[in-house]
Amino acid sequence: MDYMKKASQMLAEWVQFALPDLYTCPDRPGLVCYGAGYNGWGMQTHQKALAAFTVAATNPDVVQLLPEHIRETLLDTCMKMLRFMLETHLEGSYTCLEGDRWGHTWISVLGTERTMHAVEELFCFMNETDKKLLENVFLSEADWLLDNYDICAAPDAKSGKNRPESNIWNGIFLHRVAAMYPDSPRSSDYREKGTGFLVNGISIPADKDSAIVYDGLAVSALYKGNNFYDTYALDHHEYLNIGYMVICLSNIAMYHFSCKKQKYAVPEALYHHAEALWQLIKTCIADDGRLIRVGGDSRVRYCYCQDYLLPALLLVQDQFGDTDAEHLKSLVVDLFYQEFSSNHDGSFLSDRCGRFKEISPIYYTRLESDKASVLSMLLNWNTMSNSGNKTIQLLTSWQAPSHGACISNSNNRFASWAFYGAEGMTGLCLPKRKGNYAEWKNNLAAEILGCGSLNDTNILSHKEMLFPGGFLVHGEAERTSKNFLAEQQKDEVSAVQQIVFAALPDDATTVVLQYAYTPGRIYLQSVKGINFNIPNDIFNGFSRQYFYEGGQLQTGKFSGEEEIFNLDSRWLNIAQEIGVIAGYHQENLCIYRPGTRQISIKKHTQKDNLYNEYTQNLSCDVICTKINTSSHWEDKSSVILDTSAIIIAGISAADTKKRAEEPGSLIQIKDTPFTRSVCVKGQDHKYYAVLHNLADTEQTISIQTEYQMESLCNAAIKDNCVNLSAKESAILVFNN
Repeated sequence: MDYMKKASQMLAEWVQFALPDLYTCPDRPGLVCYGAGYNGWGMQTHQKALAAFTVAATNPDVVQLLPEHIRETLLDTCMKMLRFMLETHLEGSYTCLEGDRWGHTWISVLGTERTMHAVEELFCFMNETDKKLLENVFLSEADWLLDNYDICAAPDAKSGKNRPESNIWNGIFLHRVAAMYPDSPRSSDYREKGTGFLVNGISIPADKDSAIVYDGLAVSALYKGNNFYDTYALDHHEYLNIGYMVICLSNIAMYHFSCKKQKYAVPEALYHHAEALWQLIKTCIADDGRLIRVGGDSRVRYCYCQDYLLPALLLVQDQFGDTDAEHLKSLVVDLFYQEFSSNHDGSFLSDRCGRFKEISPIYYTRLESDKASVLSMLLNWNTMSNSGNKTIQLLTSWQAPSHGACISNSNNRFASWAFYGAEGMTGLCLPKRKGNYAEWKNNLAAEILGCGSLNDTNILSHKEMLFPGGFLVHGEAERTSKNFLAEQQKDEVSAVQQIVFAALPDDATTVVLQYAYTPGRIYLQSVKGINFNIPNDIFNGFSRQYFYEGGQLQTGKFSGEEEIFNLDSRWLNIAQEIGVIAGYHQENLCIYRPGTRQISIKKHTQKDNLYNEYTQNLSCDVICTKINTSSHWEDKSSVILDTSAIIIAGISAADTKKRAEEPGSLIQIKDTPFTRSVCVKGQDHKYYAVLHNLADTEQTISIQTEYQMESLCNAAIKDNCVNLSAKESAILVFNN
């Protein structure tokens, strides 16, 4: 089945699943809402569902899949949903179902933009009253943006001025209203301010002095600030946010295709820096279509930003001519279909996220409607899209000093690190860029949890170095705990951690070193050394195969009971695709399985902790060295982690075993009590050593070898000795 047929099938079945979530207002039976019918995300959710229902009612490929009794009434239902949206606005005669009216906020028109392809389909079915109210609503929102909402931009999310995606959707809406109602006395003002919003959407520092002119307006004159760094790193929601880069492009797509369908003049600023941003986003898409969140994610996995990758792909195929977009669209739809098929009820998310409905039907319907909405965009726009005529090349490396982040992207391995991620530090080492191996919660950064309901990371220092084919990062962080049950208990620093993460230039190997101690007497919930998350859920059929020194282990769906498999093996291999070796010879590996899905929405407050069990949405096996999942006391200055691991992408079990057994006997590294080193033979048959100095003073490491020794990164070699500055790291390479 091709991806368009899958999209049609999913939308047809989802509409039937969603019908029970429609509500007819008892006192206004001509108004129907989806979900809660509240203001805020309740209205946004209703608008996305309206888009999905409308395309289901008007697209012949979907209509034919619907039962006759639904086909007969669906268009009428869509009109009632449209009227609910219009009448509950500040310009209307009704209220949202909690008593508010929507409109006149920075986010008011986001849902409107996401339903505009449906509004365009329904316009011919509107009566004059509908059309007049639509005009009043749109002009009201445009006037509010014109008179009451200032354009601002800044790279730091904590400033409250980092507004890339909202500047884009607000700018687009102003242009849209000017195009829809050209006789409005303020239409030229809408266009001018709309261009200002667009210029300050994907804005970078160079825009401050840019000589580019859009529609007669100079970028430098319109510039308010850079939402993106010069690397195109984005600090949205206070972390390196690959996902919201996608949201920016998705909103551009919404007006791009409106212009194409409605024959509007395209604002010259609409695609400002969009193609350059796409190159970075494209680099972070796995070969199965999953978005690789280098800085992690604070929300439900495989949702929201992942969903809006689909309209972004339609844009880059049609506007930038990227020939790879067609295949990527099919992969994204396949991800939808994989989960959709596993639910067996017409929903997109009932298995992983069904419990959300017990505490927040708004949030659950919001997640469902995202997927339905973007599928409706695909079905509505795909026949208008050009096939593409060029390939936009992937980046092979990328560095973002703003977030302590690096990427190394090559034929066999995708490796990344970010110090400022959604939930602290996070690393990745994926084979052939396979998305279903990616989970970023404390991934390869260790897990150290105090007994507060909120555990976080405070980065004290960090340093990153790119070199051809790889990178080296190291840093120091406090692992913190807060929001305790006991009154007056102060926030705590649970541990001070030093970490090193190195992607070697052999297109396969990464090395991680972790060291942590307690600054005071601390009560800890959990300590997991390495903490390599291996997702084991719907997207891999709830099955992972592990090979190790003692044999094989097949893990399946969680049973509800915690399990720890102590393998008594220094190495293991996952499905003949990823090798893991304990970096220090005295250590062995284990696999931890918590029994229930453990990846949940990021907790922000103590109250959220009560909801944790309801928002768990992905299960992971966890590969560890040292592990302690029982609450326990640690004395002051206790070393709770002193561990390392070697992760090798695209390697068989036999070769993993061989790598673990190769001692490199011709390389003798004499560590001091304050230094650590890991020596490994790369897939390029060269030996590498990753060195780190834990101390506050310079340390000298003596190395005896018959190989030619060179500094790959950050080391000065003299007389077979390497001097490392305080808390510094280095990589050496040894050649025959």
